[in-house]
Amino acid sequence: MSTADELAKLHQLQKDGAITAGEFAAQKAKLLAADVAPAGKPAKVIDPVRAAKAKQLVAVSNGLAGSGIVGAVLGVVLVAAGITTVGGVLLIVIGVICTITGAIIGQVGRGMQGRAI
Repeated sequence: MSTADELAKLHQLQKDGAITAGEFAAQKAKLLAADVAPAGKPAKVIDPVRAAKAKQLVAVSNGLAGSGIVGAVLGVVLVAAGITTVGGVLLIVIGVICTITGAIIGQVGRGMQGRAI
């Protein structure tokens, strides 16, 4: 029997009053999780708090890496235009550090989400 057939059967049981809405929801979640999980392995349950923290880490890493790239490019422009050598090189170094740090934080966040690159 397919997952859709099982869900239809459960829905009918709920409509008939044979099972409660809570029982329906629990069985539905179990069916859907089993449908996604690889054969022989239980579905991975994701903690919502951990998922939210992982999402925040990925967002922070994107901002950090993006601002690091902008800083490095600005430093290159300052050096190339001859405006300032020390300030330009400092911006390049800080930009590279921010970009690398952002990439590392992003990997941690993606790892928490189970999708590390």
